[in-house]
Amino acid sequence: MAPSLSSVSNSLTAHPVLESKNMRERTLFTPSLDLGILAGVTRATVLELAGDCGYTVEEGHFGLTELLAADEAFTSDALAETQTAWFIPTQAGLNANPAAAWKFQRAGGAGHAVFRVIEITNADPPSPTDGMAGIKIEYRLQAPGGTLGTPDTVDVALASGSSAVIDLGTGTITNSVQPVDCSWDLRVTRAYELQVNTSATCGVGTFPLRSGEAFATLTTAADAPSYAPYISTISGPIPATFDDPRGPFLYGLNDDQVLYPTFNIYLVKVGSAVYKVQLTDYYNSSTGASGWPTLRYARIR
Repeated sequence: MAPSLSSVSNSLTAHPVLESKNMRERTLFTPSLDLGILAGVTRATVLELAGDCGYTVEEGHFGLTELLAADEAFTSDALAETQTAWFIPTQAGLNANPAAAWKFQRAGGAGHAVFRVIEITNADPPSPTDGMAGIKIEYRLQAPGGTLGTPDTVDVALASGSSAVIDLGTGTITNSVQPVDCSWDLRVTRAYELQVNTSATCGVGTFPLRSGEAFATLTTAADAPSYAPYISTISGPIPATFDDPRGPFLYGLNDDQVLYPTFNIYLVKVGSAVYKVQLTDYYNSSTGASGWPTLRYARIR
């Protein structure tokens, strides 16, 4: 799901995967939370850093006119929806990817959990729209104010064309019915879909485990900076292409096969430290060989 700006009541906002921030005359403008963006830890860090650097922060509803009048504009990383992280494609169908796991905020304030997919049963022959005959999910529950418990599993069999909802609290599986309430946490379908309860009043959401966190040793799932209402992944602000001016390099500016640096500056957080990083070249300064990026950086916090 690619980040994109959208318009709500003629104000610039963002899908929950993206925040857009503009600067003008040492004032940082960012959409307010009532426009639907996530109140994430990255957003809070950027706003705090702006204050430390002498910028005034203004939150509100800003339109295209304000965006075009900005001296600079930038985005920060946030949560994006992923429909593929929990499986690995093969010629015979999809295999589970137990290396991916999520902190989970359960429906109706029932606590938290951590879960992962450990087994997928594919129909024969496989079908992208009716091919998941079964799915096994491993999870650990956490009561409000408590810590994560021992692992448990729920094994869901799916008849052709069917779906099921799962209540992790009881391990109950309800087939082919999707209640419009907070009595369930996850939904699976034969079309290889894994979804969370998106009822607005239930507060269900996920946050992916980060590097250094493991399903088996995690002690709490209640400490995520935010919980997105979908199976989530962290989406970075650095484009992985050579034709986006927000990226570190642009390709073929002189109709040649050369990567040219954009000299964009990125903030990178490592633990509690924050660095500014800039890539200045892609080629070896002595031999001209490609694949030798040069960067400069400085710790700013």
